[in-house]
Amino acid sequence: MNPQVIVILSDTALTAVHLDAQPPRLARRAFTLADSLFALDNLEALAVAIREALTALDATESPATLVIPLNWAFTHVLQAGQRTSDEALAFELEPFLPVPLEELTCTFARRGKRALGLAVATEPMRALLSAMERQGVSVEHIFVDAVVVGLQAKEGEGKAAILDRRWTRGFTLDDEWPLPLLFGSSDEHPPRTSDPRWPSENQGSWELLDLRETGPLPESDRELVESDAALRRIAHAVCNLEETDLRVGALASRGRWSHVEKRAQLALTSAILLLVAVLAGLHQKAASLSDQAASLEHAQLQVYRQVYPVEALPPGAALRLASERKRLEGLTRSSEQVPDSPAQEPLDAFRGFVAELPPDVRIFLDQIRLDENQMALRGTTAEHRDAERIAEALSRVPGIESRPPRTTRLSEGGVEFSVLARRQNHD
Repeated sequence: MNPQVIVILSDTALTAVHLDAQPPRLARRAFTLADSLFALDNLEALAVAIREALTALDATESPATLVIPLNWAFTHVLQAGQRTSDEALAFELEPFLPVPLEELTCTFARRGKRALGLAVATEPMRALLSAMERQGVSVEHIFVDAVVVGLQAKEGEGKAAILDRRWTRGFTLDDEWPLPLLFGSSDEHPPRTSDPRWPSENQGSWELLDLRETGPLPESDRELVESDAALRRIAHAVCNLEETDLRVGALASRGRWSHVEKRAQLALTSAILLLVAVLAGLHQKAASLSDQAASLEHAQLQVYRQVYPVEALPPGAALRLASERKRLEGLTRSSEQVPDSPAQEPLDAFRGFVAELPPDVRIFLDQIRLDENQMALRGTTAEHRDAERIAEALSRVPGIESRPPRTTRLSEGGVEFSVLARRQNHD
């Protein structure tokens, strides 16, 4: 692993280290960190401070490695054989954790027949990562500060401690197995130096990294303060570490644009829900229209049974009723309602012709041809004079101009005639 940018969180500051520069460049922002990950309620402010520190190093485009304090993690040492899987170790670790295992993300550092279990709360850490992603900061790895330094301690030394303003975070590899140490302290409550595990400067085996005097960065022409050297030590330890990365499982890296993907997924989910709602509304509307159509059909059938009580119901009762209504309207229309222009129906003109026929004329029509331009009649009657009277009756219809009839005396009696009339426009 060769990270370019490392963000180290301490009690009262956060520091970004750019390792590609020679010497490595640092950018620091003052920030009071919560003692517990569960108590971290200023996520956006922390994310903004991290982005500002990376911007000062021109490193916002590089994926960052996040180093969190030991007091944000849960730890316990377990017995571990060579073939013990991480899943089995996680179940062994669960009884020693204050929260359920499914709410944590775990990783393990193996040393001989023992293993150090590390766990962080998934949801609070995921919320912090999301806040950083919204600021355009991508996190590639997550490590714990004291564990990083302790696992990289030289053989024979095996002890490392980070001295901070509120917490002292230690780690030892005595007897070839890891053991984290965590001591809280403040001006009102000094550390418990009587504890035999307490790291002391008099104990030569301890590597002490002092962050208690972390302040503004020195000018370029001045020597680096001790805390800057300690931060560089942590950063270099991260570069050489291949285990205990907490960016696994539910906290696994989703890429630089994961916040964009999350918003796209949210938009897609909203669109799908909207589409489902529209389809449900259309389905409900279709069901309502289907019920209305069924009610209308039932009403039409009832009317048909009343009008034709002895007939069987036809497949299209509505069409039959509409046809019957039109027929009845034609029968009940008065004779004065005759066409006065070719825009009216040809049957209306023919109906006017029938109304004009003399009552004593008998006619048998063989053929009637009607359209919007002309009317042609062919049939038989008693005498030639009757054929002329038929043509005269047709001429009396408004909008109709009839020609004289053509007649032929039939051998069996009667006269065959044909009359052609034109329909005229009346402006």
